[in-house]
Amino acid sequence: MLEPPLSSWVLVLLCKLIGVRVVAGVDTTAVTLAYISYELVKHPELFKTLQEELAKYTDVDSFKSTELEQLPMLNAVIKETLRMWPPVAPFARLVPLQGTTLGGYHIPGNVHSLNSLIAGTYRP
Repeated sequence: MLEPPLSSWVLVLLCKLIGVRVVAGVDTTAVTLAYISYELVKHPELFKTLQEELAKYTDVDSFKSTELEQLPMLNAVIKETLRMWPPVAPFARLVPLQGTTLGGYHIPGNVHSLNSLIAGTYRP
């Protein structure tokens, strides 16, 4: 079982760090933090490693962004969460009038195509 004070501190620090790293807006930051929390709960060994990596920071004001950019576990957690759980909604594109072929499938022209960001971040 994790000790509440240190665990709470790590989550507070993560919130601050994500706020620095993700600049697209409040909603995307909240979604990213939620998925980071979800993944760290699923993988307590990663949480422990991240906790150890961040242990030298005694309070929120004690870190420098240049130092944080060099923390391998922190950056891996952020980047992998963003890869697995993109915080933005899928976007629709208008297929050109002549149509196109994608993955061996013909898509007729002048129709809206909805792209899945999550499907695009996983390899089959």
